[in-house]
This record gives sequence, C-alpha cells and structure tokens, in this order.
Amino acid sequence: MAPRDQSKRLTYDWPRDFSYDSGDESKLKFYHTDPDNDDCILKNKDSIFFGKTQWDIFVCAMAVGKKYNLSKPLKKRSNSIPVANAKDEHIVQILSVVFSEDGVELPILQTPDKIRVICEEYANGGIEELIEWHNMGDSLNPWSEYQKELEKSFKTN
Repeated sequence: MAPRDQSKRLTYDWPRDFSYDSGDESKLKFYHTDPDNDDCILKNKDSIFFGKTQWDIFVCAMAVGKKYNLSKPLKKRSNSIPVANAKDEHIVQILSVVFSEDGVELPILQTPDKIRVICEEYANGGIEELIEWHNMGDSLNPWSEYQKELEKSFKTN
C-alpha cells in the first residue's frame, strides 16, 4: 500500500475541514487565498509562505503555538482547510503535536474531533506570533524576523 493511501486510511473519519479563526480580521487576512488580493501571503513573492498552502501556514502556526504553549480557542471556525488537501507531512506534524500532549494515548485516534481541536487551538495561538514576525520583517529581508525567532527557539540554555 502506498504511503499516501495509508495516511488517507488514517484520516478517513476526520472532520472534512480544519479551521483557523475567521472571527479575527488579522488571521482571516493572513490565511486568505484570494489570488486577486495583493495582500495574499501565499502569492506574495516576499513572503516565506510564497507558493505554499493554507496547510503549510496552519502546521507552521501549530508548531509555533506548541513550542510557546500558545493554545487559544477559536472565536469563529472557518471550516476552510480541507483534510483531503493535507499532505502526508502535514498529517505527521498533526499527530506529532497531538501525541506530545501530556496524557494522550493511542485511543485519541478514535476521537478525531479532539485531534482537530488540539491542533486548531495551537495554530490559533501560533498564528498570532507568525503575524507579528511577518509585520516586523525587514522589507529588504522578509525572512529576517522569522529567522531570528526560529533561531531563538532552537537555542538551548
């Protein structure tokens, strides 16, 4: 069985979509995918997310949220990140965050809504950091703030 088929078997009973907080204008703007909108971060050649997908933004935000313990409930679910579009690496990242939680064991795989909530809440907290880093970026080096913050997070005391 091909690896892609295996991840689809794992996610067959997951909710159709994951969400970002569409009740927050800054998050709505950061995640939007309208190619005709000049603010679309996925289409902006100066963005680290240029040419990426909403899933790439989501898992990056989720990782930042987990790293800095920034779990935050959503005000309004967007229901706009289709699980069907998730790549294998996104599923691995999701499960890595879920299983890194205290007390989480294999039976959580039977409760996909809990998986979704854990991931959405970390992504919701983490996206605030990504937006801040994005807004602090140097116009000549848009990666600068991301790089500084990521380097800080990987340093050990």
